[in-house]
Amino acid sequence: MTEKFVTAAQLMGQVLGAEGYPFIVTEHPFSSATTDELGARARRVAHTCGDHLLRPRST
Repeated sequence: MTEKFVTAAQLMGQVLGAEGYPFIVTEHPFSSATTDELGARARRVAHTCGDHLLRPRST
């Protein structure tokens, strides 16, 4: 999720019954970012992606 849409993502999670659903935030925008910029963003959040994927699900 880009930083511009964090509030919208949180509200959508609430509406869909997934309040507190974890997502990763990166810089806005994506549509005009260059390939190099997108790669740099991906590298900055890669560790967070791994943390989200490996975190045990709470029941």
